[in-house]
Formats: sequence, structure tokens, C-alpha cells
Amino acid sequence: MEQEGAMSIIFAVIAGLFVAGAVGAAEWLSAGRRYQG
Repeated sequence: MEQEGAMSIIFAVIAGLFVAGAVGAAEWLSAGRRYQG
């Protein structure tokens, strides 16, 4: 049971980082397009 808990925590952390990275990349790309023109 302890392993399952650790895996769920790790999965949640990775998922959070992935979502944050995707949102950051989308904002960065949209900002780059804005600056370009």
C-alpha cells in the first residue's frame, strides 16, 4: 500500500509539472506571436 501511495503522489507531481509546463509554453508562444506582430 505504501508503494501505491508514493506512486500516486509522484504521478500527481509529474502531472502538475506537465500541466504547468504546457500552460507556460502556450503563454510563451502566444506572447512571442504578439511581440512578432
